Amino acid sequence: MSDDMDVFDELEEKGSRVAAVDDDREEFKDRIREELAAIDDGDKQKTVSIWDGDMAAVIRALEDDGELTDLGEKVGAELQKSLGREPNIDDLDRSELLRMAFRLGMQDGAPGVIDDLVAVKKESVEQL
Repeated sequence: MSDDMDVFDELEEKGSRVAAVDDDREEFKDRIREELAAIDDGDKQKTVSIWDGDMAAVIRALEDDGELTDLGEKVGAELQKSLGREPNIDDLDRSELLRMAFRLGMQDGAPGVIDDLVAVKKESVEQL
């Protein structure tokens, strides 16, 4: 009987952790909604910045006079493919490279974050 109780206790504990994670995700989605609204209202900027000399060097090396080099376009096409997009070098610039790299990193490293963003964006489209 003791083994049965241990299993029950483990399931109950796991259920509590799942509920806590679900609550955290709902709070996170609420924060995304708030931030998107602030951006749409013009109260906050759409820009983000990072302080990373290595990545600054990489992105600058993929450009020449503000335009992507051939290698920069190849990198962009690979990022597009990795995100499940049709490669289209006409849509590529520095900002798009950085957006895709960030999104891909989040998608691979913390997929729930991107899933929550997509869910919130989908909600706003459905409300139209």
